[in-house]
Amino acid sequence: MGQIVTGNDLAKEFLEILDEIFENQHGIFLDSDTSLFDTLKTISAEKASIPVGGKCATLAAQVAHTAFFLEQAAIYIRSGAYEDANWADIWQNIRAVTPHEWVLLQENLRKTYQDTVDLLKNRPEWNEKTGERGVLGIIAHSAYHLGEIRQALCALESKRKISMRSEQEMLNLILTTAREDERIRAVIMNGSRTVSGASHTDPFQDFDIIYLVKDPASFRADPAWIDRFGERMILQMPDDMGDQAPDPHDRYACLMQFMDGNRIDLTIFPADRRHELYDDSQTIVLLDKDGMLEPFPPPSNDSYLPKPPTAKQFSDCCNEFWWVCPYVAKGLWREQIFYAKRTLDKYLREELDKMVVWYIGIATDYKVSAGSGGKYIPKYLQPELWELYQQTWSGADYGQAWNALLAMGELFRRCALDVAGHFGYEYPYQDDRRVSAHLLHVRALPKNAKEIY
Repeated sequence: MGQIVTGNDLAKEFLEILDEIFENQHGIFLDSDTSLFDTLKTISAEKASIPVGGKCATLAAQVAHTAFFLEQAAIYIRSGAYEDANWADIWQNIRAVTPHEWVLLQENLRKTYQDTVDLLKNRPEWNEKTGERGVLGIIAHSAYHLGEIRQALCALESKRKISMRSEQEMLNLILTTAREDERIRAVIMNGSRTVSGASHTDPFQDFDIIYLVKDPASFRADPAWIDRFGERMILQMPDDMGDQAPDPHDRYACLMQFMDGNRIDLTIFPADRRHELYDDSQTIVLLDKDGMLEPFPPPSNDSYLPKPPTAKQFSDCCNEFWWVCPYVAKGLWREQIFYAKRTLDKYLREELDKMVVWYIGIATDYKVSAGSGGKYIPKYLQPELWELYQQTWSGADYGQAWNALLAMGELFRRCALDVAGHFGYEYPYQDDRRVSAHLLHVRALPKNAKEIY
């Protein structure tokens, strides 16, 4: 025979569910920080005043309606009947709210919710009509409107029109901030935006900014000071990452991705160490309040151009490439795709890309950059070799991975032979032949083999 559930047991369960809907996550059905009151904390009066659709209510009306229902449900629990009430009034009349009105609506909901909790805690008798039915109605209705509000928030975020600030607007903001802050004595900009007529320009270019300041620690002590640059999508403070506490007086970076698509990589740099900033050829001075900066050369790509390999660098690259190839083959034969792919795409590709960049340098006289991560390689590689390069990528299929490994070897060989011929370096033909033959042998090796050869 099943256990008899008492009114007190029901009240306890009902109250815990209500608590999860409104305030505290218990793991019943909500994720953390998604209760009604947690959700309302994230909503401004402006956002609460926006209808989700043409005929839809605002979030302010949703909150007012939820509180009104709690009041009516409390009457039902006490008396067993609802009072006559104008349920349409809220939907018709509560639209835009001021910040003060929005606070009052939330406070009223919290008070009404607490009154409901007190009623349920102090009600000794329960029956089907005034107890379970009334409380179940509160639970279902409140959960429904929590879902409505959270779904509406998603809709409002997706509907919000975001206008990307122009380059000039961003630079004005960066410079105005510096001019108004006595701690900031100079402003430097690095990166491709400094080079006039740069061939690779698009709206994803960062603003790489350095503020030379008198007191770096004062900026670090006030994290909110960067809020003036705009609404952020995400922030990273790389110098604060890791277990070791940073020196508050040292340089530090704030990497800010904004909701409008702009990005500022801002470095706070001690002004008395300004002599350390002269090694980047893509540098211009935007502001120097004290005339403390020595002139920078005209901005150029010189710091980012590849350099021809020495004979030692070429030899080391060839040796590392052919040395790592058997590791990939071993992983593929063992059907350890994670190990094989990581070795191929990290260690082997690093050497391949190094050789490809040297190869491109021969054709361009080392006067163009392949870009960070080789992003411009497709622009400078001949179509035939670019097609071969694309074959070096694969998914998790073992056959595709084998093909990618062999394509890497072919591409590396073709580029390396040209580099060796151009500079008069020695290419390791014997390493290439032996390793290439080994790769084909391992690929054909039966899975039950006890010996490699």
